[in-house]
Amino acid sequence: MSCWQKVGFTHTIMKCHKVMRCYHCGNLYARIEPDVKEKAESILSTLGIPASSAINMFYKQIILHRGLPFEVKIPSARPVDISTLSEAEFNEELEKGYDLKQSFIYDRLLFSYSKLKRKD
Repeated sequence: MSCWQKVGFTHTIMKCHKVMRCYHCGNLYARIEPDVKEKAESILSTLGIPASSAINMFYKQIILHRGLPFEVKIPSARPVDISTLSEAEFNEELEKGYDLKQSFIYDRLLFSYSKLKRKD
């Protein structure tokens, strides 16, 4: 049995397993930015995954990796000097920009679709 209760922007997530009339539940309280929450839940909904299941998967990955399942670092965001790039490097930078634009368009489409779906 999964339990989910929303309280403003604070969520209570309980993972419950019925074991001979006994419930084992763990609570997680997290504050999530409304925009981040909405985008993530829209993607999860498209995938058919409840937010509580996604959080449970994330925690299991933390256990398996004995840390975060991805690299955490501050990116070195510096402007690219195109005069120093080869043609291949220049094309690679253009491709990154194109991919980012396509990703943004896809995210906006999912967001708009989720809003339309809620109105029905």
